[in-house]
Amino acid sequence: MLCLEGLKEIIGYTLKVKYCHLFHKPCQICAVGVLECMPLAAAYGLDEVYRKSLRWITRHFVRIWPCKAFATLPKELMAKCYHQHIVHMSTDNVLQTMMDCDKLLATLPNVRWAEPVFRMVSNLLETSVKFLSDNFSGVLGNENFQSLGRELTWNISRLEDNFLAAAERLPPEQACKSYSKLHKMLTSAQQDEIQEKIKWGPLFVDFLKKIQSRVEKCLVRDAARAARTTSWLKMDLELRRRIQELACLVILPHETSRRQSRHSNFIKEPRSVSNRSTTINRTLDLKRVKMVISEHNHKSLKQTVTQQQSKKVFNKPKSDPLERKMQNDKQITTDTNRPKSWPNKLEVKSRYLEPRNKSVPKETTQPIHQEKL
Repeated sequence: MLCLEGLKEIIGYTLKVKYCHLFHKPCQICAVGVLECMPLAAAYGLDEVYRKSLRWITRHFVRIWPCKAFATLPKELMAKCYHQHIVHMSTDNVLQTMMDCDKLLATLPNVRWAEPVFRMVSNLLETSVKFLSDNFSGVLGNENFQSLGRELTWNISRLEDNFLAAAERLPPEQACKSYSKLHKMLTSAQQDEIQEKIKWGPLFVDFLKKIQSRVEKCLVRDAARAARTTSWLKMDLELRRRIQELACLVILPHETSRRQSRHSNFIKEPRSVSNRSTTINRTLDLKRVKMVISEHNHKSLKQTVTQQQSKKVFNKPKSDPLERKMQNDKQITTDTNRPKSWPNKLEVKSRYLEPRNKSVPKETTQPIHQEKL
C-alpha cells in the first residue's frame, strides 16, 4: 500500500550512484562511500548493495584495506571481507593475492588503527601459502605461473620466498605430482635450448631448479608416506629410484601390489591338519591339569575340617558366684557412703518480696483502750 519495496529500490539506486559510483575503479569519493554504505546495506537488508560492495572491496583490497574507514568497520564485516578472499581463492588468483599481501605489509602505516588490518593481511598471506602447498601441482601448470618466465620475470623475486616455503611443507600426494611436473618442465626447457627455441628466461629456469630441489628434499623426508600414494606409482622409474637412493628406502615388489592392513594380525589364516592335532593334544593336557588341581583342593578342604573337629573350644562362664558377691558388696558400700538428702527443705523468702508497712494485730490494741477508760 505504501510502496515500501519501491522506496527501498530507490534508496539502493541512489546509494549506488552517488556514494558508490556504480562500483567502478576506486576514487577518493567511492573509496569512502562504499565503506559507509556497506553497514547500512547490511542493517536494512539492501542485498544488492551489500553483495556488490563486498565484491568490490575484495577486488580492490590493496587500495581499500589500508584506509582508516575500513579499519573502523565492525568486526563482523571485516571478517566477511576476509572470508570472501578465502572462499574465492583459486589457482588463478593465488599468486596475485600473495604479491598484494606482501605489498600491503610493506606499505601499511605503523599506526594503532592499522593493527587489525595488519593482522588480517598476515593471516591472508598464511592461508594463501597453505592453499599453494595444497594445490602446488595445479599452480605449476597454470598460465599465470608460466607467464613469469616470459614477460613477468620481475615478479619472481616477490614470489620466491613464499614459493619455497610452500614447497617445503607439501603433502606426499602433491609432492609426487609436482616433482614429476617440474621434471617435465625442466626437460622441455633443455630441449628448447638445444633447438634454440627460447621458451622461458634463465631466471625462471633457475627458479624452477630451486623449487625442484626443495620438493626433492620434502619427498626424501616423507619417502615412506609418499611411497604409499597412488601418484607415486605414476611417477617415472628414474625419479622413484633417485628418491629411494637418497632416502635409503627399500620397497619390496609385493608391497606395492598388496598393502598390509593395520589389523593384519587379526586376519584368520587357514589351518592345516597338523595344527589341529596339536590343538587336540593341548586340550587334553589342560583337562589333566584341571583334574589334578581339583583333587588337591578337595584334600586340603578335608584336612581343615578334621582339624576344626579335633579342637574343642571351651567357653568361659559368664560370671562366678564370688564375683557376684563382691559386686553386691561394692554396691552396698556405695549406697551407705552417699549423704542422705534433706527431707524437708525450708522455703526462704526474699526480703524484697515482703511488704514494707506491717499491719498491727487487733488483739494488742484493745487492752490499751480499756486502761484509759
